[in-house]
Amino acid sequence: MRHVGFRERAFFPMSLLLMVFSSGCIATQDWVNEKIFPVEKRVSETEAGLTKTNGRVSSLEGQVQTMASQIAALDSRLNQTNAKADRALENLQQLKIDRKLVLDRRTGRFSPRIRPCSPVEPRRRSTAS
Repeated sequence: MRHVGFRERAFFPMSLLLMVFSSGCIATQDWVNEKIFPVEKRVSETEAGLTKTNGRVSSLEGQVQTMASQIAALDSRLNQTNAKADRALENLQQLKIDRKLVLDRRTGRFSPRIRPCSPVEPRRRSTAS
């Protein structure tokens, strides 16, 4: 029988380990940086765009709040205007009823016309000269 030494016994496991570890990742740091840099750049640009968009959205939210308060104020004024218009319409209806009851001062009869009333009628000048 032949005597097998340490070198001969360790050759196979060492060669196996060398093959496993040497065939692994052969990427260098430069290669990784070359592949990762474009991705990092896109991510940074996207984050910058997102930050800008968030700022615009915040600005628009403020404008929407301002417009909402303006709309509420306009709605209130519109309701007041509607109430005034309703009162004016009621007054007009009442005026039509009152118109039927106006007496003509000259004839003493009911007159269908409404004459403007003035508190003091102007005096007419006499033309006797």
